[in-house]
Order: sequence, then structure tokens, then C-alpha cells
Amino acid sequence: MESSCAFCSKVLSSKKHLKRHVLICKKNTAANVPSKLSCICGSSFSRRDNLIKHVKNCGSKKKKEKISCLYAHCKNTFFDKMSLINHLKSIHQSKIDPAQTFSFNDEAEFLSWKEREETKTFSYYPKTCGKKSSDVNSRNYYYCQHSGSDAAHRKEGEQARKTSRKRKIGQIKQNFTCISKITEVIFANGNREVVYYPTHNHPLSEQDIPHQPVPASVNNLINTQIALNVPALEIHHSVQANVSGRDTRSLNCGNEDKRKIAVSKRLIQQRIGNRKHKSRLHANDIVSVSLKVEELKHEQYNPVVIFKPTGSTIVSLNDEEHVIDENIFMLGIQTESQRNLMFEGCKKILVMDDTHCVTQYDAMKLLNILIVDKNNKGWPVGHFICNNMTGSTIELFFKALKNRMLFSHQEDFTINCLITDDDPALINGLQSAMGHEIKHILCQWHLLNAFKDNIRSKCPGIYDVVYTDLKTIILEKNVEDFKKLINGFRAKYSGKADSFIKYMDSYYFHRCEKWAMCFRQNLKHGNVNTTAHVESFHNKLKKVYFQRKPNKRMDDLLDVLFTIEQDDYAARQRETIFNCNLVEDLVIDRRHNNGMEIADACIHKINDFLWGVQSLPNNNMTYQVYRFEKTCSHDFCFVKCTKSSCHNLCSHMYTCSCPDSLLCKHIHKVHSLVQRNVPNPTLENLGEPEEVEFFNVTHETEESTAPAPSVSNAYKKLQADLSILTTMVNGKKIPDHLVSPLSTEINGILKKYTALSSEIYTSTVETTTINIPNQVTVAPRQKLITQQQQTLNPLKRKDTCKKKNFDLNILMSQRKAARHQLLSLDVQGSQASTSSLSQASTASLANNVSDVHDYCLRE
Repeated sequence: MESSCAFCSKVLSSKKHLKRHVLICKKNTAANVPSKLSCICGSSFSRRDNLIKHVKNCGSKKKKEKISCLYAHCKNTFFDKMSLINHLKSIHQSKIDPAQTFSFNDEAEFLSWKEREETKTFSYYPKTCGKKSSDVNSRNYYYCQHSGSDAAHRKEGEQARKTSRKRKIGQIKQNFTCISKITEVIFANGNREVVYYPTHNHPLSEQDIPHQPVPASVNNLINTQIALNVPALEIHHSVQANVSGRDTRSLNCGNEDKRKIAVSKRLIQQRIGNRKHKSRLHANDIVSVSLKVEELKHEQYNPVVIFKPTGSTIVSLNDEEHVIDENIFMLGIQTESQRNLMFEGCKKILVMDDTHCVTQYDAMKLLNILIVDKNNKGWPVGHFICNNMTGSTIELFFKALKNRMLFSHQEDFTINCLITDDDPALINGLQSAMGHEIKHILCQWHLLNAFKDNIRSKCPGIYDVVYTDLKTIILEKNVEDFKKLINGFRAKYSGKADSFIKYMDSYYFHRCEKWAMCFRQNLKHGNVNTTAHVESFHNKLKKVYFQRKPNKRMDDLLDVLFTIEQDDYAARQRETIFNCNLVEDLVIDRRHNNGMEIADACIHKINDFLWGVQSLPNNNMTYQVYRFEKTCSHDFCFVKCTKSSCHNLCSHMYTCSCPDSLLCKHIHKVHSLVQRNVPNPTLENLGEPEEVEFFNVTHETEESTAPAPSVSNAYKKLQADLSILTTMVNGKKIPDHLVSPLSTEINGILKKYTALSSEIYTSTVETTTINIPNQVTVAPRQKLITQQQQTLNPLKRKDTCKKKNFDLNILMSQRKAARHQLLSLDVQGSQASTSSLSQASTASLANNVSDVHDYCLRE
């Protein structure tokens, strides 16, 4: 059915054609006429499909010209470089070398030739466009790097740069056309035919090296060592080893050596950083952490205890849902080894504290839980990352830990004691999660710092006296005497330091069980009185693993925490295998040997509990050794002597007035004299004949060639991982930004283990050496002495915070005098004060939330 246009009266065969015609009709003013599409012959079309049909049948050989002649007076232009080269030869009689043709068997051979040619001529040929394929073969084109426009690469509509900021080395492209190029023809069998035009129309110099990428051979060396986690400085040395070495350098440095010298340490560091960034699961930190958590959940043992990303409001724990603010982030982790450690270690004590400045987020904190083993070493057993470290969030974390403990061990999970600083959120969150009261003690170091600050501010004139009295009260081991000392303290400073007494009444005197040593006698807490273990972990985290560099991302923090867990596991296994003695044991043995050298005549017994020991260097000096108890009643003793002559000696039995350690040589000597008349089972059995035991080695009938179980399991896991990787590679399921780092790592691993599996040649060279005289002994881990300041600033304020030199004898006598004075000041009303003190202490144990509201102010 024919139809006519209402604008131009043109008749069309159908309504479909009419509708299409109306949209482009010239007389239709409302029509959206598209821009004209032109062919190289000059014909223009309004529709793309018509242009495509025309191009297939167009026989015009006229093409658009865009390359100008290199001579300024010549106005000829050309479409391609071949036309330009022919023009220069025929018209301008230019001396241009003829094209060179090469054949290569594969891509690696071609790239090796290309790199050698670029090194020899200080040139570089980047691939200018994608591969052009046909039914028979495909082509790649490589043009000299000088060719091209100097226009900035920016998207259409993007604003130009407001400043003229450019690299110091300048720009290689200057709106210039170089006639040198390489054409690569790739055949179906993989062979290559290369046509090379070597003539350049610009000078070639080593000044172009900074504009060129690292050679492929050097690039592979750098990537391989980066994959093996070699430091940037070591990689830089290996790249320039044969170039800058004193025995290998030459006066006339070759082109290849110059390209190696151009590789800077900063470039290697940037590449290490780029590899680290590309290996992350996602550019967004929170998304990357979420993806990493999903990976961890699919491990054989899921180390993720609790996870709540920002944006979510529900946390599920053991079929219970808890609603939390969507802006709160929570992540708790604990490995299987840490779980088992915590189950056993919490029967003694848990050390807990949080730290900040571990990520780029201001409110984000890291809570660490540690246990203390029999060697007095602290091991982390759990980590909790949260941006709102309150009692409610800590409660959820410990509830998740409790559920995991009950599920794995099928028995009650009990915590004997917890030591923290004076942050109430830690103990409140733990007790709410456990459902019962837990013994809680305060760190003495934090406690004394709080006392010092308040003494300085509230009673500065009598700081030394007040601090000595408080230290005496804290260290008192008898409960009744402790109460008398507090009453004496009130009587002594009533009217002199009323503000400080009011402070102590408000925050400490009603909860003495948390900080007084007399209430820790039967606590069985392993004699742990500070949070030094967790503070030491914080120091190791920030100085050793972060290398004192600020960490920004949370996924990097997770990787570091798991790395520490692996290192700790290996350290515990080494201690188990080698059964190595601690440094403290060696120190105790040395003091024991020195004590045995003291003559018996130097010991004078005063009574059954006190001895006088005459000093060897100074015969006028006599030290007093006092015995508290005949046998140790503490549950854990970390400082003890294992020698037979000092049987059952530990640091809780004696004290000496000398300024040495807890077990000085005088104590060793006195205890050895006391033990001479005491039966020692170890010494009594020395004369008895020992029963000889024989251990036969059982041999199997056939020599087994099967690998060890650990090696066999490793091979099975490796085969499974390679199978998964092969499936992902065949299906191209690896993210694009991770393909290059993965290829580099696999290539580096193959090179490393291929080299290790080959035959290893060893050679030894025997040389005669002479030791250098006056050799200085360097202590283990001794720090390098820095250069002293050459000129002293006379206006610099002297350091008034240096530690004062004190005599331990004077300090002990001051505490003894303070104790005697406070006990003497216990007036008749002390009994009433003591009863009120006991009632206040009982009330504080029932509710310990509101009594430390000034924690943030004091800390």
C-alpha cells in the first residue's frame, strides 16, 4: 500500500518506509537530521547502513591525506608512512636505508631481537594499535616513540589541566613524525616475518632512556625478585651488580649497562607498591575486607569469629539476632591454634588492651587478647577490630568466642582472672558475655601513672612522701595491715591533701580488691601484675611488622595479624623442639656460680630469718638477706634456681638489701647454706646405681620411599590448588587487575623451584686469615651508636625528666619507715573506717561501672 509524505509529497511503497523517511525529510523542520557520514571518495550519507553498503562497492582510490612532508617548503601530504618514505627518496633524494627483513620462529625470539635493537640504538618501538587480522595472517605495527602528538590524553569533554605541571625529564613527543617503524606479520603456524625500517629523522642519544620502559630481561628479573619478597634495596643491587661493581665496571659504559643504571630504587619501590595494590581483592577497603572474610570462611577452620560490615544492622550469634547501629564495623578473628591456647591459658589469666593508629580510620581500634604461658611469655589468642569499642560491642565478640569454645571443647569455658587498664568497657563487656562475675585486677603500671599525675596536680609540695606511702600501701601483703595503712594514710594527710584523699575515696579506696597486692595472694594469676605483655605486642606490631610506617587499610592489617600468628606458632614449635633455656635461666645460673664463690666465713646468721653477708669488693659493706617463708606458696614461679645446691629456691622466699635482681648471689649463698642440713632427694639418689635403659631402633622389612605425612598432605593440597587455578584460567574467571600479578608470581615460583631442583654445585676455598687486633665485642642486638651532636645549642632547655639515680637500700628503708609511721597513725576510729571500707569494697564488686567514669580524663 503506497503512502505519500506530507512534507515533500514523495510516494513510498509502505508505511514503514514512510515513517523512516519522515524522520530525515529535509522539509520537515521538526525532524532530527543526523550529521553526514562521508566516504573517502567524497560521497556523504545520512545513515550508517547506507555508508557501509557504499564502501563495499566503492572503487575510489582517493584517500584522506594527513601526514605532511618533513621538509617545510614541501606542501605534499600523505596517508601512510610508506608513501612519505617513497616521496623522500624520489623527490628529495634523502639517504634512507632500505628496509630489512627478518624471520623468527616465535614471539619470544622476535621480542629478544627487538630489545637488542632498541638497546643498541637508544630507541623504543611501542605497539601503536591492536592486531589487524585477516583470513591468512595478522599484523602488528611498531612506530618510533618520537612520533605522535604532544596533546594531553584526556577524555572528550574533560577539562584541561589548570596548571602546567609536567615531569622534570620533559616530554618525548613534540608533534613530530619519525619514519622508522617495524611491521610484524604473524603466520598461522606462529612464525614471524618482520620488516624493519631503521632510519630515523632525529638524533638518537642516551637522553631518551628515561622516556623508555625497563628492558624485558631486567623487568623479568625485578618481577621475579619482587614475587619472592626481596627488599627493594637488594633488588636494586642485583640489577646493577655487574654495572656498578668495582671489579666489573668499565670506563666506557655500554648501552645495555646504561639502561640498567637508569633503573632507580624508587622505581622498584613503586613497582612493589603497585603489585601490592593490584594483589588486593578490591580498591575499596571495606569491600576488600568483605571479600577476604568470605575467603577465610571457606578455609578448613574458619578463623572469623564475628563480622559486621558498615551498612548492616543485624549480627547473628548462635541463632540470636542483635540489632546494632549500621555505622559500626566489627571484625573478630581467632585461629584454631589460638583457640586452644586461650582455652588453657585463660585458666590462669587473660591480658587485654586495645590500641589505636592501626588503620587510616580515626575511631578504629584493635583489641588484643593474650595469655601468659609457663615461661612468662605472652601469646595473642584473639583480635577484635571495631570503630566503637564499647561494652556492648566487646560483649558480642566474647559471646561469639564463648560459643566457639563450647562447641569445640564440649566443656565449660572458664576465665580465672582478667587484667586490664582502668577502662570499664573491657571488664563489663567480658562479664556480660560470660554471664557471671570474673575476677578483675588493674595494671600496676597504669595505676601508678594515674597516682603520679594526680599527686602532682593535687599536692605538688609533698609528691615524694605521698608517692612513697602509696607504693607502700599497694605492695603490702597482709590484708589487716593493709586496712590499717589506709587508715593511717587518711590520718596523716587529713588537712594536708584533702583533695587527693577525696580523689582516692571516689575512685580507688572502695575497690581495693582490684589494685592492692594483698588481695592477689591466692588469686593464682601467674604473678602477672601489669599489661606489659600486650603492650609488648603493640610495640612489635607497630615497630617490627609495620616498620613504624602508618598503615592505612584494614585488609593489610588482617594480613599482618595472620602473619604474626604464623610466626608465633613457629616460635612455640621451636621452643618445644629445642627445649631452649630462657635468657633469665642463664642469668640465674651465672649469679648462682658467683654466689658459690663467696666464702662461708662471709655469712653471719643473725636469727632464723635474717643473715648478714659481707661484700667481697668492699669488706665494710654488709647486706641483709631476709627469708619470708621456707617454701614457696605461689602457683607460678618464673624466677627460680634449678641447681641441686639451691634446691626449691625461688624469688618469693628471700629478699636482699643489695641493688641486684630478685635472686642475687647473696641469696644463692644463704639458701645453699640453709639446704646443707636438709635432705635433698636429688643429691641422695646420686650414689645409687642408675638403671640403664636400652632403646632398639625398629627397621621395616622394606625401605619406605613414601614422603612424610606433612609432605604428602602438602602435595595433595598443591594438586587441588593447581586444579582450581587451571579451571579459573581456562574459564578466564580471574579478575583482570589480578592476572598480571598472578602471572608474575607463578613465573617467579617456577624459576625458583626449577633452579632449586637442578644439580647444586658447591665449592670450598680454604684461605689463611689473620684476625684483626683489638677486636671489640658487640653484644647481641646492640644498636648502632649514632653520630653525636657536633654543636650544642646553649638555649636548649635541659632535660628535667631524666630518671633519678637512687639507692635501693635507701628506698627500702624509706618504705619501711613509711609503713611503720602509717601503722602508728592508725587511731581508735580505724575500726569504724575499716568496716566502712569493707562495705564499700563489697558494693564495688557488685557494680563496677559507675566508679571509673573519669577514665578518659585520667588516661
